[in-house]
Amino acid sequence: MSFSLRTLQLAVLVACGLGLASCGSEADNKGSFRMIQASPDLAPVNFVVNGVALRSAIDYKGGPGFLSVTPKTYTFAVEAILPDEDGVAVTVPVIEPVAAAIADGREYTLITLGKAAVADAAPDAPDALRPLLIENQIEDVPVGNARLQFVHAAPDVPTVVDIYLTAVPVAPGVLPDLSTQTPIAQVTYGAQPAPRQLVQTGTYIIRVTLPGSTVPVFQSNNIGLNNGNDLLIVAVDNNLVGPAPISLAISSGFRGFFAPVGTAELLDKDTLANLRVVQVSPDSPAMDILGTRPQEPAIPPSTVLPPLREVTFATGLNYRDATGYVAAIPDTYSLRGVRTADPTAATPLFTVFPNPTPLPLGQRATLFVIGLALTTPSTYDPLVLPDEIRSVFQEGKLRLVDASPGSGVVDVYILKAGTSIADVSPTLQNLSSRLATPYLPLFPQNYTVTFTTAGTKTVLVAADVAATSGTVQTAILVDAPRPDAMSDGKPPAVLLLNDLAS
Repeated sequence: MSFSLRTLQLAVLVACGLGLASCGSEADNKGSFRMIQASPDLAPVNFVVNGVALRSAIDYKGGPGFLSVTPKTYTFAVEAILPDEDGVAVTVPVIEPVAAAIADGREYTLITLGKAAVADAAPDAPDALRPLLIENQIEDVPVGNARLQFVHAAPDVPTVVDIYLTAVPVAPGVLPDLSTQTPIAQVTYGAQPAPRQLVQTGTYIIRVTLPGSTVPVFQSNNIGLNNGNDLLIVAVDNNLVGPAPISLAISSGFRGFFAPVGTAELLDKDTLANLRVVQVSPDSPAMDILGTRPQEPAIPPSTVLPPLREVTFATGLNYRDATGYVAAIPDTYSLRGVRTADPTAATPLFTVFPNPTPLPLGQRATLFVIGLALTTPSTYDPLVLPDEIRSVFQEGKLRLVDASPGSGVVDVYILKAGTSIADVSPTLQNLSSRLATPYLPLFPQNYTVTFTTAGTKTVLVAADVAATSGTVQTAILVDAPRPDAMSDGKPPAVLLLNDLAS
């Protein structure tokens, strides 16, 4: 408790040292600033103001809302949080510090845009990592209006894009073709945006097109623009599921909600979810994996329920097989495994607990079929984990999953290739079946991942893993195949998956 209290006091002192309005000073005669991290391959960052990390571990498409400050000159910087060769998190400056004279009644937005990998190879390239500082007047939004400003910060799409804002027509009207419409904005990558625009409150759709085309490469669902909304809408590279090249990171203005808030993300209307299946039950028969969405109600006046909505995620899956990612409508699913030889049997091999399993919009997940079939009763214990699909420059990501009931409790050594485990402590201790780590950030190099019996140096299995820059992988400890109930699953093996593969 005393540690937490001391930390809080320190944070307050730091904030007051920067002249934040929340420290008891007058709310008038203030400027404000915020930061948005829009670099798709940059590690989580600290937002540094006058040498102090004001906000820490800001991930891609994130950033704090506006902070009100005393007008004066501030120096803004951004530093990435990366692992060094010893596995220690270090901070690395990634842009040149930006000095800005914060003026009374003005608001400033610092956007980190471009690619870290490009900056390393060609620092002067147009899509290299760099800051963009945007300045606007602090002013109220007129009643009955919302206010919008658009920024192009997506390095993987053409330099200029058109943005259309279309009011949703009253049913049964249809959305007008873009060939009959005028863009609300034409934005250039990394350039200062056009002035903010007022639009009447209502329900709208945002569509984005590439040069010379009226076919949207991005189309939102219906969005409500309410009285007083003050939104900075930043087009960023889409790193989630789906074919749309961009998504929209949206940050609320200081006067829009009168509270500092972070960013929200708007995805394309056709964005789905993905599920991959990995069969790591060593004595199971070939199986299919099925998912059923919740039962829809009958449509009056009929009382007949419509057919169940079912998705097949895998067929004929044998031990150590892994599917690709299968697209599905974002929803909750009751997942189950059935014998491929008898898929209509009344009792499935297993169901995933808890039921139902959410497959969220734009996200990937993996179902690991873990456990044993030939025990009495069977000990299936399937595990569903969210997957990471954003690669980071100068970092490899590795997740470990223990799916080996025969190995007992294990320790894990993740060491530079060629390093002996004899005189070092385990990287991870006491991992047991069905336990998984988060994605571990690693210094980009070749590693040997060694599993030992817990508390000993007795090696069960070792595997080479190339955790080079930008890789995202999952290493799974698995049993040897078990042809009968007398098999003990030894020696174990390591199954390595590329989580960036489709």
